[in-house]
Amino acid sequence: MAEQTLIKIPTAIADLELCYSVLESDKVVDYLEKYPFLVPLLSQAPSEIRKYFLSAQLLLELVTDPDAYDTTDLVLFIIPSCEPDDASKSFAQFGEDWWLDTMSQAQGKLFIVTEYR
Repeated sequence: MAEQTLIKIPTAIADLELCYSVLESDKVVDYLEKYPFLVPLLSQAPSEIRKYFLSAQLLLELVTDPDAYDTTDLVLFIIPSCEPDDASKSFAQFGEDWWLDTMSQAQGKLFIVTEYR
């Protein structure tokens, strides 16, 4: 029988806060407790993102879509420090090289986007 690895969500969120700014971390913790399969993805994503966005800020936020029956999703915002055209090209390459192959593991519960703030 395969041994299962238990992920302690509060510990995981503390580790994630080393890589991300997290808005309303208590709500993000609740979300990750509900969808623990996201934790390994969120742990791996920064090193993949840094290949294309060396100095971008990474932000985790729960976003509610009132037009979609109050659906709430976790969004990883890449806030680039480069020009928009460069960010668009980098994001397309990031998607092609990693995210498009990995996205199915998120089961529609995590979205990665670029945004200037």
